[in-house]
Amino acid sequence: FEPEGKNLLELGAGCGILSMVAARYGFKRIVLSDIVEDALRFAKANVLRNNLQDQVEVRFVDVTTPGRDPRFSDLIAASELLYLDELHRPLLKFVDRHLAPGGKALFCTDLARAKPHFAKLAAKSFKLMEGRIGVKSRDEDGEEQRRIYSILILERP
Repeated sequence: FEPEGKNLLELGAGCGILSMVAARYGFKRIVLSDIVEDALRFAKANVLRNNLQDQVEVRFVDVTTPGRDPRFSDLIAASELLYLDELHRPLLKFVDRHLAPGGKALFCTDLARAKPHFAKLAAKSFKLMEGRIGVKSRDEDGEEQRRIYSILILERP
C-alpha cells in the first residue's frame, strides 16, 4: 500500500502518534479522530507542534452515530478498539460507508484482547487478511516485555 497521495482516517487515535508518522510517510490528507475530548486536545497540540495542520485534521468521530464524518478514506486504521464487543457491528457499518473503493481498513489489537467474533463478522462483507506480529519492549524497571498483536486487514471483495 503506497501512502503517497492517499487519505487516512485514524479512529480512536488518542494523541495521534500513528497519524503523525503517516503524515511523514506521505499521506496527502489525514483525519485523526477520537471521542474523548482530552485526547483530541492532545492530538491538536501534537499536530500544531509538528506543523502538520495543513495535512492533519483533528475531529470528533463516533462510529456508533452517523454524522458528518469523512466520506471516503483510502485507509482506515484503528488500534485497540476491537476489545469493545459493542463496537463490532457499528464499526463494520462505518467502514462499509466510509472506505473508498480499493481501500483497506486495518485493525491492530493485543492478541490477549483479540476478539475472533469481529473477524467472523467482517468476513461476511469484506475480504479478510489476518496476521500477527511480535513486539519486544522494556518496562519502567528495564525488564523485557513481549507482546503479540493481531492485525486484521479488511478489503472490499
